[in-house]
Amino acid sequence: MSAITTFVSKRPHKKSRGGCKTCKTRKVKCDEAQPKCSFCEKRDLKCVYIYKSAASLSSSASTPPFFSENARPASTSPGSGDQADVELVRRSWSMSPAPSVQIMSTAGCMSRNDLRLMHHWSTATWNTINVTDQANGVLLLHAPQLGFGNEFLLNCILGISSFHMEHLIPNFPEINLIRQQTSLYRVRALNSFREHLGKLPLSLETWEASLLTSILLVVLCSKEYVSTDGDLAVVNWIVLYHGLASVIKMRSYADVQASNVALIFRRELTSLRTAPVVPQNLIDMVEKIKPLDSDFEYLEWYCKAIDVLGILYAGLRQDGLTSALFVRIISWPSFLSEEFGRCAQEKRPRSLIILAHYLVFTKLVNGLWWLDGSSNAQINAITKMIGREWLLYMRLPLEATRLNKPEEIAELLLR
Repeated sequence: MSAITTFVSKRPHKKSRGGCKTCKTRKVKCDEAQPKCSFCEKRDLKCVYIYKSAASLSSSASTPPFFSENARPASTSPGSGDQADVELVRRSWSMSPAPSVQIMSTAGCMSRNDLRLMHHWSTATWNTINVTDQANGVLLLHAPQLGFGNEFLLNCILGISSFHMEHLIPNFPEINLIRQQTSLYRVRALNSFREHLGKLPLSLETWEASLLTSILLVVLCSKEYVSTDGDLAVVNWIVLYHGLASVIKMRSYADVQASNVALIFRRELTSLRTAPVVPQNLIDMVEKIKPLDSDFEYLEWYCKAIDVLGILYAGLRQDGLTSALFVRIISWPSFLSEEFGRCAQEKRPRSLIILAHYLVFTKLVNGLWWLDGSSNAQINAITKMIGREWLLYMRLPLEATRLNKPEEIAELLLR
């Protein structure tokens, strides 16, 4: 008798859409037991449930607001910038598309574009915005840590990273969109910073984040050297340094020195042993201020600004083209009074002429991409603002615009 084999059809089970990830991967039925299903429990496997809300979050996560996934940099070489950094940016923009993702921090939800910019900060930007390496640990490690807990600092960091990309790849096809992106982060940083400063008292962490933001905004607000309204970046620096002074006063300078961000706030590396030297033509300019002159009430502040400028001349004679001089140059606006800052905001010719002489010193600073082109653009803008009757006092700044080598500019200043 032949064997009779009976085939019994098995009714397929309806696949569960709520099963764990392990069961779905192995294509087995999941009983959806919580916190661990039976299949994973028996085999000591990791049991992970993907809930609908999480899946929908992943699918609806925002993509970079200004860039397509397949964006590629132009093959043309950048105008300036370190070649290794440029290649790093080019590789980052040629990566294959990745799934949309959002990461939560206490500062809010970070999009993939935020993460791209944070990566650029940590690999290419952080060590290009300062003139010494003493604050490297602050910029590389502590600044991002504080940024993840303070939205205003995070937006400032991301804005500077975007600004740096503008500098490295100026011929990128999407350069106008990158510029819009930088401006967006700058507005977000400024608005959220003002909002948080109104919430007193600040915790130690938020106070340190505020200190860092105050100084980093000097870089971020250098994006437009001369705005369409005629505002000068150098005038913005004065205002921002006064903002930093206000943040310091919330506690004390001793607290700054004891903080985790202290190394970034040094205004000199060496003691000045050379007597300050004041340009004679600037002395002549202020000596002509008479009691009936509209500038007479500001005479004291003009004299003090010129005295502070004399420190840069003395620093150049003493230290030469070194980091010690560069620190004095970058921090110089922090020594100016609020009254002088008001004169500059009102575009009073004498204040702008003093600032033009300062801008000549900024041409000596090597390696700060955010200053590239700034000095000449602002000196030329000041020349147009003050009128022909003041050109006599602009001889040195205008001559400096025709020089590019720091050694030649230093020789001009020390004549």
